[in-house]
Amino acid sequence: MAPSRHHRAIVYAAVALDYFAVGMMRTLLPFYAQQLGGSALVQGALEALCGMGQFLGSVLLGRMSDGRGRKAGLAISFGGSALGYALVAASIAGVGGERYSLPLLLLSRVPVGLAKQTITISRAVLADLTPLSSRSAAMQRLYSAMAAGYIVGPPAGGWLAHRRVPGSAPPDARVPADGRTPVTALPAIVACVVFAALTPIALAMLPETSPAVRRPLDAAAPPAGASTGRVVLRPAAAARAAGGVLRAHPRIFLIICAQWLPECAFVAFTAAALGPIAHAHGWSPSELGSYNSAWAIAALCTSVLLGAIPLRALGDVSRLCAGYLSFTLACAGLAAHPTAAALWPALPALALAVTVIRAAPAALVSRAAPAESQGEALGALDAANSLGRVVAPLGIGWAFARAGQRAALGGCAAATLVGLAALLCLQGGLDAGGATDARGARAQDGKVQKVS
Repeated sequence: MAPSRHHRAIVYAAVALDYFAVGMMRTLLPFYAQQLGGSALVQGALEALCGMGQFLGSVLLGRMSDGRGRKAGLAISFGGSALGYALVAASIAGVGGERYSLPLLLLSRVPVGLAKQTITISRAVLADLTPLSSRSAAMQRLYSAMAAGYIVGPPAGGWLAHRRVPGSAPPDARVPADGRTPVTALPAIVACVVFAALTPIALAMLPETSPAVRRPLDAAAPPAGASTGRVVLRPAAAARAAGGVLRAHPRIFLIICAQWLPECAFVAFTAAALGPIAHAHGWSPSELGSYNSAWAIAALCTSVLLGAIPLRALGDVSRLCAGYLSFTLACAGLAAHPTAAALWPALPALALAVTVIRAAPAALVSRAAPAESQGEALGALDAANSLGRVVAPLGIGWAFARAGQRAALGGCAAATLVGLAALLCLQGGLDAGGATDARGARAQDGKVQKVS
């Protein structure tokens, strides 16, 4: 295996383990919140706090990875995630007393949001290692790795949820109000261990791929806008740098704007709507974990099928339009038939939606960004989407509490339709830019670094 292929495989494996842990916790966070007395609005606040941290962290760590190296950025991402999930375990175990358990659970989302920029930096690593002509395929494989981890994580979390830590007392002091079996801290401990183990792996097994850090000693002055390696890690400076990338490359700004509302709707559904729907219809953590795992399996199969279609036959913009339409149909169906049984017929449409929504925008941005600004451009994308992760979960949590499932999911469908219309209006300009990318692909393919 060529060195760059070997290093890409390490990135895919690390992301799969990351999403194994994320899949466990995404399934169980609603149950943890309910067990500690939190409402649907509190569940939305869990995701909103994470989004606030990501809004700052995605720009800051993306810029840092351009100037100071991808390895350091990945190590910070994994270490911060380990800290966050340690706080989750402490909240469920009752460290600090019953009074502070729910605030501690809410606090745990802050370090996860600030530090966990694994996907942003992994996309930048792949962009460093991959020719422009293969960039979309690499992003699709990254999503396949995410889906593979997510297949195993939710059922593993459901299985561990009712198993106590060896040597601890039975978790009978915190029986939820609905009389269900309480969920233990063991899945959060496992997630913490996974991220703690990934931290030294990122430092020891991956090469440094940032062009600014690996720039040859005899190179001339850096290109305009390129990082010099002496990056000042201040939020204001990082925000100005991301704004400079958007001003210099208007296509990136258009892509981010067009995909923002559908991204908000999708985050609202996965982070703050699916749990309340399942809980309202009596699903256990194991049942929700099985559904999430089935969703990931269907998404992985869809990703493989899409990866077999040449990009020239079905471009990223067309894939994104298909994903938005399928998500709209799924939300509309669940709004019309608000039952747990309706979740299963919606699975194929949700699988197509998650496959393209999680891969196509990043591919479009990466293809539009220069090599020396991949981290900043992808960080700007994630920062914009993180702002949606602040607003959307709170909004859908409020909608569930005030108006019920029909109105909440109807709002998701409407927001996605608006984004689909915006993308169709911009499609001509994006396709023209894609043609420019294709003409320049041969020239840039030869500039991909041979990382040993």
